[in-house]
Amino acid sequence: MELNISDDADPGIYNFPVIMKFMDADSNLRFREIVMVDLTVTDENRLIPGSAILRSESIALEPTVFDAASSVQLVPDALPDGIGIQYYRSSQDWNEDLWNIQFEISADTDVTPGNYTVPVSYNFLDSDSTVIHTEVRNINVEVVLPEAGPPTVQVNSHNNGETVTTPIVTISGSVADANAMVTVNGQAAVVTPATGNEGTFSADITLEEGSNLVTVVATGEGQLTSTDQVTVNLSSQSSGGDLVIPVGETTRTSESFPMSESDFYAVAGLDLNYSGSADAINNLTLSSLSLTPVASELTWILEYDVSVNSAASPVSTIFR
Repeated sequence: MELNISDDADPGIYNFPVIMKFMDADSNLRFREIVMVDLTVTDENRLIPGSAILRSESIALEPTVFDAASSVQLVPDALPDGIGIQYYRSSQDWNEDLWNIQFEISADTDVTPGNYTVPVSYNFLDSDSTVIHTEVRNINVEVVLPEAGPPTVQVNSHNNGETVTTPIVTISGSVADANAMVTVNGQAAVVTPATGNEGTFSADITLEEGSNLVTVVATGEGQLTSTDQVTVNLSSQSSGGDLVIPVGETTRTSESFPMSESDFYAVAGLDLNYSGSADAINNLTLSSLSLTPVASELTWILEYDVSVNSAASPVSTIFR
């Protein structure tokens, strides 16, 4: 998409919608999208590495020179490394004896930021291409690094739509700026420096049964933010229901225990016992027990692995 800016446009920041219409081979409208464009117009020769801008210069000539001139050449003298200036187009103002000359200033991707002054000769030629007049002007160019954008953030610990069986999960991932503040569903995450300016983040959150939208927000310099979201599904086989475990496999499950406030804060540990038939008990193993308090809900969450011996026969047992 090309945007044309008139020479007399006022400097400032412009925000406007652009309607993009997508047509099929028969020119029928198939899809329409509205995008917002943020445009900064400046009267300074300022650009970032790897970009180019159009600028113009108006040169007043003596009437005799103006009448005799039929074209103009732009000749930069001693261009700095990484800076380019070339003629674009020109027009004449016959009422004011002015030549309006447009030129392009470009900066290579590897140019060194800084201020540059480039002498430029404007050679005016007659109809025989003979130089009849020369004007020398200095063009000042400033190359600046782009302003920092929002720090990109990405969840790496879980895929979108992933199903887990325990309500407490650790959401972790990467963030482009180790100094950024990262939240997971509004909860502050721990950010650890990694390679270069990048970092990693992690936070433990509690899921509800069913679908859970996990929103990670990174806030960087200038309060610029970026977001990543994944949906994590909680499908616990326990919480009072039947726990089905194939022979020879291990399943991690959980139990939630809502309590009164006095009982919640009185809990000091866990004593887990289970009972059932002798065959069932001999072929079952409970391990990796974890007891986690959720103070905001006055609930203790017990998580554990249940393993079934590969030689076991299908049985059922009751946990108490």
